[in-house]
Amino acid sequence: MSCRYQLEETNWHSSIYLKVAACPENPLHNIIFEPKYGRLFETKPRFIATFGIRYQDAVKHLKLHPENIAKFQFPETPPWSLTPLNINLEIAHTKKSETTLPFTRPHT
Repeated sequence: MSCRYQLEETNWHSSIYLKVAACPENPLHNIIFEPKYGRLFETKPRFIATFGIRYQDAVKHLKLHPENIAKFQFPETPPWSLTPLNINLEIAHTKKSETTLPFTRPHT
């Protein structure tokens, strides 16, 4: 297995772990954080262990603690009801050499 694949797999697993940890109501929460049948998978190595069992070592190595992960909550104001930002993009149409604004000075 290549290092790149292992890194991508670890990132994907970490993402799942963090998302589930942030939402205790998630049906996977108990499966990941209170895994069962650990002894079964130890005695029968041909069986594929559940995610919670397979990821326990990585969690210990990364020192991830579910109690330190902020819990997900829906915002009080729905995003679609917020006033859209008014962004001025006029400076994007001007060459940097033609502007005299202080934040466009060349770095020296």
